[in-house]
Amino acid sequence: MKLLFLFIGLLCCATGLLFRRNAGQKIKSNIWLALGIVLIIANIFYLWLGFIRASIVIIIMINTLYYKGEKWFNSNDMENDNLKAGFGVIAGILLLMFLSFSGKNLPSVTLNNDVIKMEGRYGRIINITDIQSTDTINIIPRLGIRRGGSATNSSFIGNFEMENEKMMAKLCVYRDNPPYIKIRMNDNSLFILNFKEPEETVEFYDRLRNITNK
Repeated sequence: MKLLFLFIGLLCCATGLLFRRNAGQKIKSNIWLALGIVLIIANIFYLWLGFIRASIVIIIMINTLYYKGEKWFNSNDMENDNLKAGFGVIAGILLLMFLSFSGKNLPSVTLNNDVIKMEGRYGRIINITDIQSTDTINIIPRLGIRRGGSATNSSFIGNFEMENEKMMAKLCVYRDNPPYIKIRMNDNSLFILNFKEPEETVEFYDRLRNITNK
């Protein structure tokens, strides 16, 4: 899924190049090339921002191409194209900002019957016997590319590459809200979590330590 936009975008570009070889097919060629470029760029945004935000980027770019693409699409009857394109871009940017800065609640994480369960789309179930060590940290290590999840101004949720770590890390954290619980698994992967209230994080960590003694 993470490279779907890229794959389809490359196919669209290839189709556009094939049309370009035929006389009188310049308009179709440019349409396919434009769509391919949009999807390739959207794939970059998908890796960075997630599917919903990447979809918004696609809408913004297609809107701009449609209303500003007179030379691309050979449309000579567009009125107020600058105003329409500008409105689409501004509306998209505002929506991106709203999604990035909105402080939604993270999926619940529970500890019952020696099992840690994280709910939601990016959830995970961890048996206590699979835990190598537990610790608390006050600063989240530097993150690399996200491999499914979302990063907003207030939270990290999903799978991330992490500096100085070979294995992927699962995050479910409220940003700038320490402490964070760092759980290292026997396969050397990480699970980092916290709760909206620091007291709840400390209580969860104490319960976990009492069970694991690690």
